Order: sequence, then C-alpha cells, then structure tokens
Amino acid sequence: MKKTLLFLAISLASLSTLCAQNVHVGVGGGIPVGDSSETYSASVEATFSFLFDVNETFKVGPMASVHHYFGKETGSGDNTFVYENVTFIPVGMEVRAKLSEKMYLGGEVAYGLGYSPAENGLFYKPFLGYKISESLGVVASFSRITSDSNNINSVNLGINLLTF
Repeated sequence: MKKTLLFLAISLASLSTLCAQNVHVGVGGGIPVGDSSETYSASVEATFSFLFDVNETFKVGPMASVHHYFGKETGSGDNTFVYENVTFIPVGMEVRAKLSEKMYLGGEVAYGLGYSPAENGLFYKPFLGYKISESLGVVASFSRITSDSNNINSVNLGINLLTF
C-alpha cells in the first residue's frame, strides 16, 4: 500500500510539472485586412494548446481556438446592409520554435469548423511572440481562414499565458 501511494504521489507530481510547462492559453484581437475589411470590422480570439517538447528548441502539439469576426454595417438610410458575425472553431496542430530566451516563432494549422453562417475551411496562423516574463508573452500574428466561398484574413495582437 505504501509503494502504491508513493507511486501515485510521484506520478501526480510529474504530471503537474509536465502540464505546468506545456499548457498554453492565449487571447487577442485583430483587424481584418484585404477583402475581409469590407465585410468585417474586428475580430477576437481565444486559443488553447498542449505542446510537447521535441527538443530544447521545438515544441509541437494539438490546439483548439475560437475566432469571432464582427460584421460591418455598410451604406446609409434605406440602403443599409449589415453583414452577419461569423465564428470559427479551428482544431489542429501548433508548432513553436525558440529563437532566443525572449523570442519565439510559431504557427497553427487547423480545420476551421464554421459556426453560424460560416462554412468550414482551412485555417492557418503564423505568429511571432515575445516573452515578457516566464509565464506571459505578447504575440503578433496573421490569420487566414479559407473556405469554398470565403477567405477571411486578419492581423492580430494578443497575450499568451506561456504556462498554466
């Protein structure tokens, strides 16, 4: 019984250490660019990933996020048209590479599940991050969701909790 309890205690301690180093949560906002800027005014996002160390420099693992784009109102008076808000839930993979002690580079590739009037599509997001502290970073990124009938591009800025 003592050996079992000791084994469970060591396992839980190891698991909590692993999770503390590899769970990443981020939130941010963006401005649609290109043709997307005619339809959408702004975007917000939240990302969750669990990354595994490949070596000292690279991490890779599954990710899921939510991206919401706010529709614009165009025209005036009787000719006013309001574009619908759209939401995507990308589910896929993330990779990160440490450039220096403070800088990291990464990307996300996923299948973006369309919610509301949005269609499913391919999602990708390259990003560049800067560590402010051991557990907090600032991230600049470009995101794109491509579907059969629509492409949505945005430039984003966010906060990333590097460990959870």
